[in-house]
Amino acid sequence: MIMMRVFWIGCLLLLVTGRLHAQTRAGQPDADFPCKGASESVYAAHMQADGSLIIAGYLEAYREQRVGHIARVLPDGTLDTRYATTGGADESVFCLLPVGSQLLAGGAFTEFGDEPHYYLALLDAGGKPRTGWNGQAEPNGAVWALALQPDGKILVGGGFTKLGEIPCPSLARLHADGTLDTAFRPALTSIDRSWVYVVRVQPDGKILVGGNFSLDKDRSALVRLHADGSLDESFQLPAGLTRQLTVYDLLVLPDGKILVGGGTNDNSPAARGGFFRLYPDGIPDESFSGGLTPGGFVKSIVPLPDGQLLVAGRFDQYAGMTQAGVARIDADGHPDEHFRPQGIGGGGYDWVQRAYVQSDGKYLIMGSFGTYNGEPWSHIVRLLP
Repeated sequence: MIMMRVFWIGCLLLLVTGRLHAQTRAGQPDADFPCKGASESVYAAHMQADGSLIIAGYLEAYREQRVGHIARVLPDGTLDTRYATTGGADESVFCLLPVGSQLLAGGAFTEFGDEPHYYLALLDAGGKPRTGWNGQAEPNGAVWALALQPDGKILVGGGFTKLGEIPCPSLARLHADGTLDTAFRPALTSIDRSWVYVVRVQPDGKILVGGNFSLDKDRSALVRLHADGSLDESFQLPAGLTRQLTVYDLLVLPDGKILVGGGTNDNSPAARGGFFRLYPDGIPDESFSGGLTPGGFVKSIVPLPDGQLLVAGRFDQYAGMTQAGVARIDADGHPDEHFRPQGIGGGGYDWVQRAYVQSDGKYLIMGSFGTYNGEPWSHIVRLLP
Protein backbone atom coordinates (compact mmCIF):
# COMPACT_ATOMS: atom_id res chain seq x y z
CA MET A 1 0.00 0.00 0.00
CA ILE A 2 2.80 2.43 0.89
CA MET A 3 4.60 1.67 -2.38
CA MET A 4 1.40 2.34 -4.32
CA ARG A 5 0.97 5.73 -2.62
CA VAL A 6 4.58 6.63 -3.38
CA PHE A 7 4.02 5.67 -7.02
CA TRP A 8 0.93 7.86 -7.41
CA ILE A 9 2.55 10.78 -5.58
CA GLY A 10 5.51 10.50 -7.98
CA CYS A 11 3.16 10.51 -10.97
CA LEU A 12 1.40 13.61 -9.62
CA LEU A 13 4.69 15.42 -9.09
CA LEU A 14 5.79 14.59 -12.64
CA LEU A 15 2.48 15.92 -13.99
CA VAL A 16 2.70 19.15 -12.02
CA THR A 17 6.37 19.63 -12.93
CA GLY A 18 5.59 19.04 -16.62
CA ARG A 19 2.80 21.59 -16.56
CA LEU A 20 4.96 24.17 -14.81
CA HIS A 21 7.73 23.60 -17.34
CA ALA A 22 5.30 24.01 -20.26
CA GLN A 23 3.91 27.21 -18.72
CA THR A 24 7.40 28.58 -18.13
CA ARG A 25 8.57 27.96 -21.69
CA ALA A 26 5.40 29.23 -23.42
CA GLY A 27 6.29 32.12 -25.71
CA GLN A 28 10.03 31.63 -25.35
CA PRO A 29 12.19 31.52 -28.50
CA ASP A 30 13.02 28.08 -29.86
CA ALA A 31 16.80 27.86 -29.59
CA ASP A 32 16.80 25.09 -32.22
CA PHE A 33 15.28 27.38 -34.88
CA PRO A 34 18.12 28.00 -37.32
CA CYS A 35 16.58 30.75 -39.47
CA LYS A 36 18.75 33.66 -38.38
CA GLY A 37 20.16 36.24 -40.73
CA ALA A 38 17.38 38.14 -42.55
CA SER A 39 18.75 41.60 -43.30
CA GLU A 40 15.44 43.49 -43.31
CA SER A 41 11.73 43.07 -42.62
CA VAL A 42 10.04 39.74 -43.35
CA TYR A 43 6.41 40.07 -44.45
CA ALA A 44 5.42 36.50 -45.37
CA ALA A 45 6.61 32.91 -45.18
CA HIS A 46 5.70 29.49 -46.56
CA MET A 47 6.72 26.25 -44.85
CA GLN A 48 7.47 23.43 -47.27
CA ALA A 49 6.98 19.70 -46.73
CA ASP A 50 10.72 19.03 -46.38
CA GLY A 51 11.06 21.59 -43.57
CA SER A 52 12.50 24.34 -45.76
CA LEU A 53 11.09 27.81 -45.24
CA ILE A 54 10.47 30.38 -47.96
CA ILE A 55 10.63 33.91 -46.55
CA ALA A 56 9.78 37.13 -48.37
CA GLY A 57 9.65 40.82 -47.65
CA TYR A 58 11.95 43.80 -47.79
CA LEU A 59 15.03 41.65 -47.16
CA GLU A 60 17.90 42.04 -49.61
CA ALA A 61 20.29 39.61 -47.92
CA TYR A 62 20.28 36.48 -45.79
CA ARG A 63 23.41 35.74 -43.77
CA GLU A 64 25.17 38.39 -45.84
CA GLN A 65 24.31 36.61 -49.10
CA ARG A 66 22.32 38.77 -51.48
CA VAL A 67 18.71 37.73 -52.20
CA GLY A 68 15.98 39.41 -54.23
CA HIS A 69 13.39 39.99 -51.48
CA ILE A 70 12.64 36.26 -51.36
CA ALA A 71 14.73 33.30 -50.22
CA ARG A 72 14.45 29.65 -49.30
CA VAL A 73 16.08 28.65 -46.03
CA LEU A 74 16.99 24.97 -45.67
CA PRO A 75 16.14 23.04 -42.49
CA ASP A 76 19.68 23.59 -41.16
CA GLY A 77 19.29 27.37 -41.51
CA THR A 78 21.52 27.83 -44.54
CA LEU A 79 20.43 29.63 -47.68
CA ASP A 80 19.31 27.46 -50.59
CA THR A 81 21.41 29.00 -53.37
CA ARG A 82 19.50 26.99 -55.97
CA TYR A 83 16.29 28.92 -55.29
CA ALA A 84 15.39 32.01 -57.35
CA THR A 85 18.70 31.84 -59.18
CA THR A 86 17.44 34.22 -61.88
CA GLY A 87 17.42 37.12 -59.46
CA GLY A 88 14.26 37.35 -57.37
CA ALA A 89 12.26 40.59 -57.14
CA ASP A 90 13.50 44.14 -57.58
CA GLU A 91 11.28 45.45 -54.75
CA SER A 92 9.46 44.13 -51.69
CA VAL A 93 7.30 40.99 -51.68
CA PHE A 94 4.29 41.44 -49.37
CA CYS A 95 2.35 38.18 -49.66
CA LEU A 96 2.66 34.54 -50.72
CA LEU A 97 -0.13 32.16 -51.72
CA PRO A 98 0.33 28.44 -52.45
CA VAL A 99 -1.42 27.54 -55.71
CA GLY A 100 -1.01 23.81 -56.23
CA SER A 101 2.71 23.10 -56.50
CA GLN A 102 3.43 26.75 -57.32
CA LEU A 103 3.63 29.89 -55.22
CA LEU A 104 1.99 33.19 -56.11
CA ALA A 105 3.89 36.28 -54.92
CA GLY A 106 2.45 39.77 -54.64
CA GLY A 107 4.22 42.99 -53.77
CA ALA A 108 5.71 46.26 -54.95
CA PHE A 109 8.03 44.76 -57.56
CA THR A 110 7.96 45.38 -61.32
CA GLU A 111 10.62 42.81 -62.16
CA PHE A 112 11.10 39.24 -61.03
CA GLY A 113 13.90 37.05 -62.26
CA ASP A 114 15.23 39.94 -64.40
CA GLU A 115 11.98 39.90 -66.38
CA PRO A 116 9.03 42.33 -66.28
CA HIS A 117 6.45 41.11 -63.77
CA TYR A 118 4.23 43.84 -62.45
CA TYR A 119 3.29 43.28 -58.80
CA LEU A 120 2.36 39.59 -59.31
CA ALA A 121 4.51 36.58 -60.14
CA LEU A 122 3.67 32.88 -60.20
CA LEU A 123 6.75 30.94 -59.13
CA ASP A 124 7.65 27.33 -59.83
CA ALA A 125 9.26 25.03 -57.25
CA GLY A 126 12.66 26.60 -57.95
CA GLY A 127 11.49 30.20 -57.53
CA LYS A 128 11.45 30.96 -61.25
CA PRO A 129 8.53 33.13 -62.42
CA ARG A 130 6.17 31.75 -65.03
CA THR A 131 6.38 33.98 -68.11
CA GLY A 132 3.10 35.29 -69.50
CA TRP A 133 0.92 33.94 -66.70
CA ASN A 134 -1.09 37.15 -66.29
CA GLY A 135 0.46 39.31 -68.98
CA GLN A 136 -2.86 40.87 -69.99
CA ALA A 137 -4.08 41.40 -66.42
CA GLU A 138 -1.17 42.98 -64.59
CA PRO A 139 -2.01 45.43 -61.77
CA ASN A 140 -0.77 49.00 -61.98
CA GLY A 141 0.02 49.16 -58.26
CA ALA A 142 1.20 47.12 -55.30
CA VAL A 143 -0.48 43.87 -54.23
CA TRP A 144 -0.93 43.33 -50.49
CA ALA A 145 -3.49 40.52 -50.27
CA LEU A 146 -4.14 37.20 -52.00
CA ALA A 147 -6.85 34.59 -51.38
CA LEU A 148 -7.71 31.33 -53.11
CA GLN A 149 -11.34 30.43 -53.68
CA PRO A 150 -12.50 26.77 -53.59
CA ASP A 151 -13.06 26.91 -57.37
CA GLY A 152 -9.41 27.83 -57.97
CA LYS A 153 -10.00 31.50 -58.73
CA ILE A 154 -7.69 33.99 -57.03
CA LEU A 155 -8.70 37.21 -55.26
CA VAL A 156 -6.14 40.01 -55.45
CA GLY A 157 -6.17 43.10 -53.23
CA GLY A 158 -3.87 46.10 -52.98
CA GLY A 159 -3.31 49.68 -54.04
CA PHE A 160 -3.95 49.39 -57.79
CA THR A 161 -6.66 51.06 -59.86
CA LYS A 162 -6.76 48.68 -62.82
CA LEU A 163 -5.56 45.36 -64.18
CA GLY A 164 -4.40 45.65 -67.74
CA GLU A 165 -6.67 48.31 -69.17
CA ILE A 166 -9.73 47.37 -67.10
CA PRO A 167 -10.61 49.49 -64.04
CA CYS A 168 -10.43 47.39 -60.85
CA PRO A 169 -10.02 49.69 -57.85
CA SER A 170 -8.07 47.78 -55.20
CA LEU A 171 -9.73 44.38 -55.70
CA ALA A 172 -9.94 41.93 -58.59
CA ARG A 173 -10.39 38.23 -59.27
CA LEU A 174 -8.29 36.10 -61.60
CA HIS A 175 -8.99 32.79 -63.23
CA ALA A 176 -6.52 30.00 -62.47
CA ASP A 177 -4.65 30.81 -65.71
CA GLY A 178 -4.07 34.41 -64.55
CA THR A 179 -6.65 36.05 -66.82
CA LEU A 180 -9.03 38.60 -65.32
CA ASP A 181 -12.48 37.40 -64.27
CA THR A 182 -14.56 40.18 -65.80
CA ALA A 183 -17.76 38.77 -64.28
CA PHE A 184 -16.48 39.84 -60.87
CA ARG A 185 -17.30 43.51 -60.35
CA PRO A 186 -16.45 44.51 -56.78
CA ALA A 187 -18.38 47.40 -55.30
CA LEU A 188 -15.29 49.29 -54.17
CA THR A 189 -14.72 52.94 -54.93
CA SER A 190 -12.65 55.43 -52.99
CA ILE A 191 -13.34 58.95 -51.77
CA ASP A 192 -9.66 59.66 -51.26
CA ARG A 193 -7.35 56.67 -51.68
CA SER A 194 -7.94 52.97 -51.51
CA TRP A 195 -5.85 50.09 -50.13
CA VAL A 196 -7.01 46.51 -49.56
CA TYR A 197 -4.82 44.67 -47.06
CA VAL A 198 -6.81 41.50 -46.41
CA VAL A 199 -9.34 39.34 -48.26
CA ARG A 200 -11.11 36.36 -46.69
CA VAL A 201 -13.56 33.96 -48.33
CA GLN A 202 -16.33 32.77 -46.02
CA PRO A 203 -17.63 29.17 -46.16
CA ASP A 204 -20.82 30.47 -47.81
CA GLY A 205 -18.80 32.06 -50.63
CA LYS A 206 -19.20 35.65 -49.46
CA ILE A 207 -16.03 37.74 -49.40
CA LEU A 208 -14.77 39.92 -46.53
CA VAL A 209 -12.55 42.81 -47.58
CA GLY A 210 -10.52 44.93 -45.17
CA GLY A 211 -8.08 47.79 -45.55
CA ASN A 212 -8.01 51.56 -45.79
CA PHE A 213 -10.81 52.64 -48.12
CA SER A 214 -14.21 54.33 -48.19
CA LEU A 215 -17.40 53.40 -49.99
CA ASP A 216 -19.36 56.34 -48.59
CA LYS A 217 -19.42 58.43 -45.45
CA ASP A 218 -20.86 55.57 -43.39
CA ARG A 219 -18.94 52.57 -44.75
CA SER A 220 -15.18 52.24 -44.73
CA ALA A 221 -12.31 49.86 -43.93
CA LEU A 222 -14.46 46.70 -43.86
CA VAL A 223 -17.18 45.41 -46.18
CA ARG A 224 -18.64 42.09 -47.23
CA LEU A 225 -19.34 41.22 -50.84
CA HIS A 226 -21.40 38.58 -52.55
CA ALA A 227 -19.54 36.09 -54.76
CA ASP A 228 -20.16 38.30 -57.81
CA GLY A 229 -18.61 41.34 -56.09
CA SER A 230 -21.84 43.14 -55.27
CA LEU A 231 -22.21 44.66 -51.82
CA ASP A 232 -23.80 42.51 -49.12
CA GLU A 233 -26.29 44.94 -47.60
CA SER A 234 -27.09 42.52 -44.75
CA PHE A 235 -23.65 43.23 -43.27
CA GLN A 236 -24.25 46.49 -41.43
CA LEU A 237 -21.58 47.96 -39.17
CA PRO A 238 -22.59 50.54 -36.53
CA ALA A 239 -21.81 54.17 -37.30
CA GLY A 240 -18.41 55.19 -35.98
CA LEU A 241 -17.02 51.67 -35.64
CA THR A 242 -14.67 51.95 -38.62
CA ARG A 243 -14.05 55.69 -38.50
CA GLN A 244 -10.27 56.21 -38.92
CA LEU A 245 -9.84 52.42 -38.83
CA THR A 246 -7.43 50.45 -41.01
CA VAL A 247 -8.10 46.69 -41.14
CA TYR A 248 -5.07 44.41 -41.54
CA ASP A 249 -6.44 40.96 -40.78
CA LEU A 250 -9.73 39.09 -40.51
CA LEU A 251 -10.59 35.68 -39.12
CA VAL A 252 -13.90 33.93 -39.72
CA LEU A 253 -14.64 31.73 -36.72
CA PRO A 254 -16.40 28.34 -36.86
CA ASP A 255 -19.61 29.86 -35.44
CA GLY A 256 -19.68 32.53 -38.18
CA LYS A 257 -18.47 35.38 -35.99
CA ILE A 258 -15.67 37.56 -37.38
CA LEU A 259 -12.54 38.76 -35.61
CA VAL A 260 -11.23 42.08 -36.90
CA GLY A 261 -7.62 43.16 -36.41
CA GLY A 262 -6.40 46.63 -37.27
CA GLY A 263 -5.48 50.00 -35.88
CA THR A 264 -7.13 53.35 -35.33
CA ASN A 265 -6.37 56.87 -34.13
CA ASP A 266 -9.91 57.10 -32.78
CA ASN A 267 -9.86 56.47 -29.03
CA SER A 268 -13.62 56.70 -28.60
CA PRO A 269 -15.46 53.63 -27.20
CA ALA A 270 -17.16 53.10 -30.57
CA ALA A 271 -13.80 52.40 -32.23
CA ARG A 272 -12.98 49.51 -29.83
CA GLY A 273 -9.23 50.00 -30.18
CA GLY A 274 -8.93 48.34 -33.57
CA PHE A 275 -9.43 44.75 -32.30
CA PHE A 276 -12.95 43.42 -31.91
CA ARG A 277 -15.39 40.63 -32.77
CA LEU A 278 -18.53 40.88 -34.86
CA TYR A 279 -21.63 38.76 -35.22
CA PRO A 280 -22.19 37.48 -38.77
CA ASP A 281 -24.45 40.48 -39.52
CA GLY A 282 -21.76 43.01 -38.50
CA ILE A 283 -23.07 43.87 -35.03
CA PRO A 284 -20.26 44.08 -32.42
CA ASP A 285 -20.08 41.19 -29.96
CA GLU A 286 -20.00 42.85 -26.54
CA SER A 287 -18.79 39.64 -24.86
CA PHE A 288 -15.40 39.89 -26.55
CA SER A 289 -12.75 41.64 -24.46
CA GLY A 290 -10.13 43.16 -26.73
CA GLY A 291 -7.18 44.44 -24.74
CA LEU A 292 -5.18 46.44 -27.26
CA THR A 293 -3.23 49.42 -25.96
CA PRO A 294 -4.12 52.86 -27.39
CA GLY A 295 -2.18 53.52 -30.58
CA GLY A 296 -1.42 49.83 -31.11
CA PHE A 297 -2.56 47.68 -33.98
CA VAL A 298 -3.12 44.02 -34.80
CA LYS A 299 -1.60 42.68 -38.01
CA SER A 300 -2.22 38.96 -37.65
CA ILE A 301 -4.81 36.73 -35.93
CA VAL A 302 -4.13 32.99 -35.88
CA PRO A 303 -6.42 30.26 -34.51
CA LEU A 304 -4.70 27.66 -32.33
CA PRO A 305 -5.65 23.97 -32.11
CA ASP A 306 -6.91 24.30 -28.51
CA GLY A 307 -9.32 27.14 -29.35
CA GLN A 308 -7.05 29.94 -28.22
CA LEU A 309 -5.78 32.68 -30.54
CA LEU A 310 -2.35 34.11 -31.29
CA VAL A 311 -2.49 37.87 -31.87
CA ALA A 312 0.44 39.80 -33.31
CA GLY A 313 1.17 43.33 -34.43
CA ARG A 314 2.47 46.46 -32.78
CA PHE A 315 1.57 46.94 -29.14
CA ASP A 316 3.42 47.19 -25.84
CA GLN A 317 0.74 45.63 -23.67
CA TYR A 318 -2.33 43.49 -23.98
CA ALA A 319 -5.01 43.82 -21.27
CA GLY A 320 -2.44 45.46 -19.01
CA MET A 321 0.15 42.70 -19.44
CA THR A 322 3.51 43.78 -20.82
CA GLN A 323 4.27 41.75 -23.95
CA ALA A 324 5.42 43.59 -27.02
CA GLY A 325 4.09 42.51 -30.39
CA VAL A 326 2.57 39.11 -29.59
CA ALA A 327 -0.07 37.76 -27.19
CA ARG A 328 -2.01 34.55 -26.69
CA ILE A 329 -5.65 34.95 -25.73
CA ASP A 330 -8.69 32.79 -25.13
CA ALA A 331 -11.73 32.73 -27.41
CA ASP A 332 -13.27 35.76 -25.67
CA GLY A 333 -10.16 37.93 -25.77
CA HIS A 334 -8.77 37.39 -22.28
CA PRO A 335 -4.96 37.01 -22.13
CA ASP A 336 -3.31 33.71 -21.29
CA GLU A 337 -1.34 34.52 -18.14
CA HIS A 338 1.06 31.65 -18.82
CA PHE A 339 2.13 33.25 -22.11
CA ARG A 340 4.11 36.30 -21.01
CA PRO A 341 7.12 36.91 -23.25
CA GLN A 342 8.92 40.22 -23.13
CA GLY A 343 8.38 40.28 -26.88
CA ILE A 344 10.02 42.07 -29.75
CA GLY A 345 12.32 45.09 -29.94
CA GLY A 346 15.44 46.51 -31.51
CA GLY A 347 14.18 46.81 -35.07
CA GLY A 348 13.23 50.45 -35.43
CA TYR A 349 9.53 50.05 -36.20
CA ASP A 350 9.16 47.01 -33.91
CA TRP A 351 6.08 45.25 -35.22
CA VAL A 352 5.04 41.74 -36.19
CA GLN A 353 3.63 41.52 -39.70
CA ARG A 354 2.50 37.90 -39.77
CA ALA A 355 2.23 34.84 -37.53
CA TYR A 356 1.82 31.17 -38.40
CA VAL A 357 1.35 27.92 -36.51
CA GLN A 358 3.51 25.01 -37.60
CA SER A 359 2.25 21.43 -37.77
CA ASP A 360 4.19 20.68 -34.56
CA GLY A 361 2.33 23.47 -32.73
CA LYS A 362 5.21 25.95 -32.58
CA TYR A 363 4.62 29.57 -33.63
CA LEU A 364 6.42 31.53 -36.33
CA ILE A 365 6.33 35.32 -36.08
CA MET A 366 7.95 37.71 -38.53
CA GLY A 367 8.10 41.42 -39.22
CA SER A 368 10.41 44.30 -38.38
CA PHE A 369 12.38 43.64 -35.21
CA GLY A 370 15.94 42.88 -34.18
CA THR A 371 15.43 41.19 -30.81
CA TYR A 372 13.00 38.90 -29.05
CA ASN A 373 13.04 38.65 -25.25
CA GLY A 374 16.20 40.73 -25.42
CA GLU A 375 18.03 38.17 -27.57
CA PRO A 376 19.14 38.83 -31.16
CA TRP A 377 16.54 37.53 -33.63
CA SER A 378 16.48 39.38 -36.92
CA HIS A 379 12.94 39.79 -38.21
CA ILE A 380 11.79 36.17 -37.74
CA VAL A 381 11.66 33.87 -34.72
CA ARG A 382 9.99 30.60 -33.74
CA LEU A 383 8.26 30.38 -30.35
CA LEU A 384 7.53 27.46 -28.08
CA PRO A 385 3.79 26.91 -27.49
